[in-house]
Amino acid sequence: MFKILSYQKEVFEKGKSKPLVIVHGEEEYLKKAFLGKLKETYGDSLRVIWGDEAEPQHLYELSREGSIFSAGADTALVILESEVFFKKFSRGKKKAEELKKRLRNLKGGHIFFFFGTKLTNQDLAKEPLKTLSATGDVVLADRLSLQKVKDTVRKKLEREGGGIEESALELLVSICQGNLMVLKQEVEKLIAYAGKERVTEDTVKRVCFYWDSSSLFDLLDAFYGKDPQGALKAFRSCVLQGLLPIQILASLTGYGVKLYFIKLLLKKGEKLDKAMEKVGIKHSFMKLKFKKFLELWKEEELKDLLQRLYRTELNIKAYFSDPQKELRNLLIKTLP
Repeated sequence: MFKILSYQKEVFEKGKSKPLVIVHGEEEYLKKAFLGKLKETYGDSLRVIWGDEAEPQHLYELSREGSIFSAGADTALVILESEVFFKKFSRGKKKAEELKKRLRNLKGGHIFFFFGTKLTNQDLAKEPLKTLSATGDVVLADRLSLQKVKDTVRKKLEREGGGIEESALELLVSICQGNLMVLKQEVEKLIAYAGKERVTEDTVKRVCFYWDSSSLFDLLDAFYGKDPQGALKAFRSCVLQGLLPIQILASLTGYGVKLYFIKLLLKKGEKLDKAMEKVGIKHSFMKLKFKKFLELWKEEELKDLLQRLYRTELNIKAYFSDPQKELRNLLIKTLP
C-alpha cells in the first residue's frame, strides 16, 4: 500500500502506475489534489463518473474510449464513490466473477477507483476488491500528522508569500483544527492580504475565522428542522471538510424520500411507528427526530422538495452545473 504523496511523486509522475488503482482514505484534500493531478495529466482523455452511474457492462469500454481531441493518448477513467459501484456485486456471485474477469483483462488505459472512506484489511480481503488490490495499486490518503500539516502550510507561505512567524503558524493551524481543506482557504486569504509581507499573529487574528466543525448529520437536522442559518453554516463546514456536494445531496434525498413515504403510509391509515419501521427507521432516537420533521413538513412540501432535489441532481450530472452552487441555491430557495 502506498501513501498518496509518495505514490504521486515516485510512481504516478514516473509513469509506473498499474492499470487499476484504488484511492481511499479520510483526507479529502489529498484525494482532491490527486484528482486535480489526473485531470492535468490526462486532459480530455480523462472521464469522471459516479459510482451509481457506472455499470459493469460498459466499465471496460469506458476505460478505452479516449478522446476525439487526443487521438492515441493514454486514457483514464475515475469512478467517484466507488463503494456505491462495488455494492452492486456484494450479493451477486455471477456479477462479481464477471467484473473480476473484466478487470483482469483490461488492456488499455487506467481506472482509478476513489472511495469516500478508509478501507480496512477486511474490506480489501473481500471480492472483488481482493482481486483489484492484488493486481493493482492501493493508495492511502490518510490524515497527515500535525507536524506535516505545519510544514505544508509553512512551505506554501514561504513559496507564494513572505513566510509566517512560528507563533502565527501555531495559531493558524489551531484555528483551522488542522483541516487541510480549511487551511487551504485561509492560507490563500492570508497570501492575498499580506502579499510578500511576513504573516504575524496579528495578521492571522485579523484575517482568519475560527472554524466551527459541523457534520453531515448537523446539516440534515438543520435542514429538515427548517433552520436556514444552521443549514447554511453546516453546509459550509461540510464542504470545507471535503464532503462532496453530491454526497450531501444523496443524504438529503434519502431523508426526504423516507419522510414523504411515511406521510403516504399515514394517509392510508398506518400507525406512525409502523410506518417508520417500514422505511427503515427503527432506532428510538431517530424516531424522535423524524416525528419532529413530520410536524414541520407537509406532504405537498415534501413532494415539491423531492422534485427540487431531482432537478438539482439533473443539473449537476447532466448539465455539469457547479455542484456547490446548485446545492447552496437549493438550501436557500427551499427553506423560509
